[in-house]
Amino acid sequence: MKIGFLSDLHIMHNTNMIEEALDVVVQAAKSAEIDKLFIAGDTSESYKITLDFVDLLSGAGIDTYTIFGNHEYWSIDYEGAMELKHDKYIHGKAIPLINDYVVIGLDGMFDYSFVLDVDNYSNRRLPQDKHRLKRMGKSTFDLNRNNIKRHEEVFDDMDNKLTNLLEKHKDKNIILMTHYVPSSEFILYTDYDDTWNANNAFMGSTKYQKLAEEYGVDKVIFGHTHNQFNKVINGVSYHCNPIGYKNYEFIEPFRERVKNRLKVFEI
Repeated sequence: MKIGFLSDLHIMHNTNMIEEALDVVVQAAKSAEIDKLFIAGDTSESYKITLDFVDLLSGAGIDTYTIFGNHEYWSIDYEGAMELKHDKYIHGKAIPLINDYVVIGLDGMFDYSFVLDVDNYSNRRLPQDKHRLKRMGKSTFDLNRNNIKRHEEVFDDMDNKLTNLLEKHKDKNIILMTHYVPSSEFILYTDYDDTWNANNAFMGSTKYQKLAEEYGVDKVIFGHTHNQFNKVINGVSYHCNPIGYKNYEFIEPFRERVKNRLKVFEI
């Protein structure tokens, strides 16, 4: 079985219409001969468009599953997302595959740990307080647009969901797919831009790496950071191959970008 992963398609930024994005992803998936496609969030700024897009892909013969990124949460709050009845939205779910493999989906959240808990010289110039960091984030990150307001309560719920799923499937070959960044290894700290460093507080959590190592996770798929990473840390294989924004982070044709960034594993 071949499974493929994409993230950060941002189809509203990269295409003129959803049909164009559909054709691009379908052709990339068919060219790679994948059996299932998993999308790690930030497909669009609307959860409805994202789910419609997944339905269109499945209707075109690409069995597709998704989680939400921070951009989908511009249009829905966490309680609303938890009430959705959509088989292909897999936050808090495990999708069984062959050969004892399972994909665990988690939208993901931040807990400020990349600033508060990571001993980095650049962090020492920043407020060591969640409330002050949040005030900075409202002016420099997307916290005002994001409909998740009770961030810490939501992260606690996600944390419980993830831990329960990992415990339930600990005898399987686990692939964890989340939108947010799972390790400080994939965070860029600078000595000249404290605004950038403060925004690291909203990129993810050190807890994901700890849980991945504790439960012997095989692979972690993520997005959000718009930087490409493929790295093994303490026996866990991490993969981030986002699409990003055309004419800002890439200039190659969108079709080529999707084809090149589609990450495929044979299990």
